[in-house]
Amino acid sequence: MMKTMYTRLLTAIMLIATVTMVACKKSATKQAQYLPKDASVVLGFDGGSIEKKVKDDALSLDKFFSTITGDNKEVNEMQEKLKTFKNAGVDFKSPIYLAFRARNGNTNDYDVTLTAALKNVTEFEQLIKKEMKEVTVQKVDDISYIQQGTGDNGVIVGWNKDVVIAYNNHKPHTYDYPNPDNTTMSAPPSKENTTSDKSGALDALKKIFKQSEDESLMAIPEFKTLLAEKSDAVLWLNMSGFNTMAMQMPKMKSLLENNYLAAAVNFNNGEVIVDGKSYASKELGEIYKKYAGPVVDLNLLQHYPTNNLNGLMMLSFKPAMIGDFVKVLGMEGLVNAGLMQAGVNLNDVLNLFKGDIAAAFSDFTIEEKPSPY
Repeated sequence: MMKTMYTRLLTAIMLIATVTMVACKKSATKQAQYLPKDASVVLGFDGGSIEKKVKDDALSLDKFFSTITGDNKEVNEMQEKLKTFKNAGVDFKSPIYLAFRARNGNTNDYDVTLTAALKNVTEFEQLIKKEMKEVTVQKVDDISYIQQGTGDNGVIVGWNKDVVIAYNNHKPHTYDYPNPDNTTMSAPPSKENTTSDKSGALDALKKIFKQSEDESLMAIPEFKTLLAEKSDAVLWLNMSGFNTMAMQMPKMKSLLENNYLAAAVNFNNGEVIVDGKSYASKELGEIYKKYAGPVVDLNLLQHYPTNNLNGLMMLSFKPAMIGDFVKVLGMEGLVNAGLMQAGVNLNDVLNLFKGDIAAAFSDFTIEEKPSPY
């Protein structure tokens, strides 16, 4: 059992490493069409530029493993698996996307997909049969698929002639609360009844394969703009997907709707350069526009006791903006009722602050010590 788990873990690590090191050119529309429109987080790799930088740095997995000598069985197995994945029929020169979707703002109710292009279906199916002998390839409509495990660890992998998608679906655990007339409580649910069953996962996978471009992330102009930028990787956040307070504060849903964070990431000579853009909803945008203007106060650094800064974050805003957020959420009366016990109201508290904030850390050092082993 342990050997099987180790082999699967090793297989997953090698696949991720191969994806990262080999990576892909940007031709995003085919794979991106399979990304759900309401995805909360999407991480994508553009390996065309990554591959060039890897070559420029004379770095590759092959060269890394070649520096390790000796009769190391684990290293030899990893070398063999690297060769296997290189000929797996997966097109590592096309975009690869990892997507996380929280349903109803509940981060305990989510699904995850990993999407990549296929260049040779036959080679991919041969890999499946070789590495996962305990599973059976099945077919529904024009999709081939395999399904392994149940509960939180269950994964279904489906593919057609164009793409392969790995899908995992997780639903929150539900417990019975004790009856006041009965001190007993049911046992915690098993994994089998806390997550979607096999047929439910298959239905979800079929829906992903059948969705149109209008039902995918490609229907959102801001996401298309992100993919058009030159980058090594992209990060997409849909803030409405993390709205865990929708039931308590219904206005929060409309305030966060269509709020996106899009970031293009580039790796350059040891630096990680992130160019991020934030897109706000109409209501939120109006509040930002109303209180636009403040700039960070660099004079705050004069009070910092050292010049050996390792990291710094500064921001400036008008505190009255918080008051508008509270009003839009319909929480002003509740907040003031709570502050009334202290003899103040929300405006009194906000007037105490200027709105300039600086956070810094410094004097970070690494000490080399001889190993005792």
